[in-house]
Amino acid sequence: MIIETKTSQHYTLRKYQDSDLNDLFILMNNQEVNLYLSWFVHNTVLDTKRYIEEVKSNQDCFYVIEDNKKQRVIGFVTLSHIDEWHSHGELEYALLSGYWGKGIIADIFEEFVREIKQQHFENIYAKNNVENKRSERVLEKIGMIYSYQSHELFKPKNIPVAFQYYQLDIKNYSF
Repeated sequence: MIIETKTSQHYTLRKYQDSDLNDLFILMNNQEVNLYLSWFVHNTVLDTKRYIEEVKSNQDCFYVIEDNKKQRVIGFVTLSHIDEWHSHGELEYALLSGYWGKGIIADIFEEFVREIKQQHFENIYAKNNVENKRSERVLEKIGMIYSYQSHELFKPKNIPVAFQYYQLDIKNYSF
């Protein structure tokens, strides 16, 4: 799946480039950002490079969010666990904490959905740690509907977590 570069007045959604590695390390090294995410805080740039290589090897769609003014990566959006047969995938995202609460994910998400809708995706889903109320509000703001809750072992951290699952019917999504 390919999403074209999308640029708004303040932010750009685009495919990952090797030159983004150091900016992504800053994001993935941030304790606050990584509190509810599935990976451990990255201690080295090599940790981040390995993560990117794993994402690429899984055929996940990995896009960065760039602050146009500062010309640096401030977050990312991925579509993972893509099942083209059933036309769905899992939405994942992260954003530097200094950018939280500014509606960035909601704005980027609309462009993201426009693109994947053109590629005949029917559904996307997301899971959210029930303790992460900020992310819960983001998922609801972008129109995702709560489906169910599940208790799982959060890997690789190996801690029990209650997750809320959300779903979006892309075919009927209105912009």
